[in-house]
Amino acid sequence: MSDTVFTWSMDESGTIWQPWSPRKEKWPQFENGEVRGTPLCFGGYRTYVPLDGGGWFRFEVTFASDRETALQQHVLCLLLTDYGSGPADAVNDFTRNADGTVTGKLAVKLHPQAKGVTILFGLRYCENTVKLLFCKLKRTQALPPRKARIGVCRWWPNHAGSRENYLAQTAELLDQAGVQNADLMLLTEAVNLWSPSLPFGDMAEDIPGGAGCRLASEKARQYGMYVCICLSELEGGHLYTTAALFGRDGAYIGKYRKTHLYFPEELEHGVTPGEDWPVFDLDFGHVGIVICYDSWFPESFRLPAMKGAELILFPNAGHEPKLIPARAIDSCVYVANSAGSCAQVVDTMGNNVVHGTEYGKVLVGEIDLNHRPLPHANGGGNMMSAPGGKRCSQNTLSNRIFADMSAQAEVWEQRGTVPNAWC
Repeated sequence: MSDTVFTWSMDESGTIWQPWSPRKEKWPQFENGEVRGTPLCFGGYRTYVPLDGGGWFRFEVTFASDRETALQQHVLCLLLTDYGSGPADAVNDFTRNADGTVTGKLAVKLHPQAKGVTILFGLRYCENTVKLLFCKLKRTQALPPRKARIGVCRWWPNHAGSRENYLAQTAELLDQAGVQNADLMLLTEAVNLWSPSLPFGDMAEDIPGGAGCRLASEKARQYGMYVCICLSELEGGHLYTTAALFGRDGAYIGKYRKTHLYFPEELEHGVTPGEDWPVFDLDFGHVGIVICYDSWFPESFRLPAMKGAELILFPNAGHEPKLIPARAIDSCVYVANSAGSCAQVVDTMGNNVVHGTEYGKVLVGEIDLNHRPLPHANGGGNMMSAPGGKRCSQNTLSNRIFADMSAQAEVWEQRGTVPNAWC
C-alpha cells in the first residue's frame, strides 16, 4: 500500500481545485490555473483530501512565481484539517529551483481523529502571480528526536581574586559539565571579571587567544562538548562584552558581542556595544546568543529566531526571571540561562527543563529540537501563536512593522511630557 494519499500535477486533465476566498472583496483573480493577487487579496485554489486518520505527513508543493516576493509572507500553502476548529499548518520552508520554480515542504503531525484535510494554495496581500505545478501529500515517519544535553550554572567570578582563581573555578565548572556528558556548556557573563576593584581593561582578554578561551578550547576538546564562554574582550584598544563559542574539537567557531549594554558598562568602564547577530550551526541544531541586558529587548531573541536559531544561549550576571519564559514562548525557542542568580533551561512552552540556585553547581537539561510545541495549542497548527522565525504566521500586510521600528529608533522623543520619576 502506497504512503501517498494525494498527488497532483498540472498535466492532469480536469480540475479538482475550486477558487476560494473568505470574502468577495478579497478575491484574487483566477485565470488558467494562475492566482493573480491584489494588494488586499486573500484566497486561492483549494481541494479536499479524505484521510484515514491522522499521524505524520509530508506535504510538498511546487509552483511558479512571476516576481521575487516574501514567499513566507505572501504565498499561501496551507493544510487545514477538519478536526476541531480546523487547525492550520503552513509551509514555511521554500527552495528556489534552478528552473526558477519554487518548492515548499512541510512535515506535520495531524490529529489522530482527522478525517480529511483541505489543501489551499494562493496569495495574500500581494500583487504577485503564482501558478501551482505539483502537489503531494504522503504519510511519513515521525521526525526522529534531535536531542542535546545543555549545561548551565549559577556562578559569578567577581570575588575570585585573581586570574588563576577564576580560571580554576571555570575549569571546575567545565569538568562538572563534561562528566555529565553535556553536549554544550554555557558559562555566565564576563567570567574573567575576577575583581570588583580593577578596571575592566586590566582583566579583559583577547578572543580567541586569551587565557579563558584557551581553557574553554582545552575542555571542549577533552570532553567532546561545545563550550560558550562569555568574557570581557579587548580588541584594538576597545572593550566588549563577548560570548565566544568553541566546538567539540576545541576549534574556535565564532562570537557574539553584547548589543545592549547595561548602563554602567558604558558610563564607568567604556565598553563598546556590538552590532552583529550571528546564528551558529552546531551538529545538533542552530544556536543564537544574547547577553544579560539584551533580554529586555524582544528583538534580540526574535532576530536570531528569524535566522533559524532553535536554542538561545543567555549568559548574564543578573536578569528579570519573568522575561525568560516570555522570550522562549514568543520566539518559539529553547533558552539556556547561566547567571549569577540561577541556572535554567526553558522550553518553548516557558517551562523549566531544569532549574537551580545552588551556587557553583552545573545542571544539565536534555532538550529535543525536533519537539518545539507551541503554547495555546487549542487552536493547533503552526499558524497559531509563537511566530518566532515563521514569517508565515505573522498574518500581516507586509514587513513594514520592522521598517517602522527602525525608523522610530532614530526619532527623538517628542511625545509630550516624559516623566522623570519611574514608579
